[in-house]
Amino acid sequence: MRSVTRSMIIVPHQDDEMFIFHRLRTLVRRGVEVHAAWVTDGAAHAEELRRDIGIRLFFPILVRTDNDTIRRVRQQESTRLMSHLGIGPQRLTFLAYPSSRLHERFAALVEDLRRLCADLGPREIYTVGL
Repeated sequence: MRSVTRSMIIVPHQDDEMFIFHRLRTLVRRGVEVHAAWVTDGAAHAEELRRDIGIRLFFPILVRTDNDTIRRVRQQESTRLMSHLGIGPQRLTFLAYPSSRLHERFAALVEDLRRLCADLGPREIYTVGL
């Protein structure tokens, strides 16, 4: 069996990489080249989402802050975490699909992920669910 030299994680939005933090750390320690892709921009675009009681209670920043700031801060946080693991910015892809409108762009998302996988050629792909 060939050893894995390149892996990729695909997560819905910024901070979901925390669900597989230990796996990422293990891969990096084994010398695996890890690439990461975030599907959405992590912002709360839709007004109905901003009014959701769960969002208001557990993610107040998404209610009080504009979408551009949310996008920038969440991307910076994920970039910092990945850098801490030894995964540089050249191995990070932020597809930045609007969080609340993903269903409208599903075909484009699938095509972007297909191209990304074809370009990178990972031997393993991890995800936490889309």
